[in-house]
Order: sequence, then structure tokens, then C-alpha cells
Amino acid sequence: LSVKLLNLETKSLSEDNLHYSIADISGRILLSGSNVADAAGRLRINAQTLPPGLYLLRLLPTSAQPKNFKFIIAQN
Repeated sequence: LSVKLLNLETKSLSEDNLHYSIADISGRILLSGSNVADAAGRLRINAQTLPPGLYLLRLLPTSAQPKNFKFIIAQN
């Protein structure tokens, strides 16, 4: 069994409530939710349901500007 977790280090957003969305390359939102980074600024997002491909992650912190990231899930 393979578990896909996105591990982010967001030192500037530690203990901040983060809303996030993950979209495919066409812009269709596949996952969204909210999570709290720990005191060290680490955040984990379960990406188990995403097939291999290119994705866009958008972080919407409550106390800072939105941040966008691209990431790839490779085929095993």
C-alpha cells in the first residue's frame, strides 16, 4: 500500500490555519480543505486519491498572501 502525503515546510506560516486547494493542470479543483501547520511550520496534505500528473497547490493562509506551487506525482 502506497500513501501519498505532501509534506510542506512553511516556516513563515507556523501554527497558522491554512486553507488549500489542489487543481489539475486544466484548473479543475480535485482536493480542498484546511489544516494547521505545526509549531515548526510543517504541514501534511493527504494526496492519496490523486493519480500521477502535474498539479497546482494553492495555500491561502489567514495572515498572509496566497502562495502557489506546482508539483508532480510520478507513477510508481
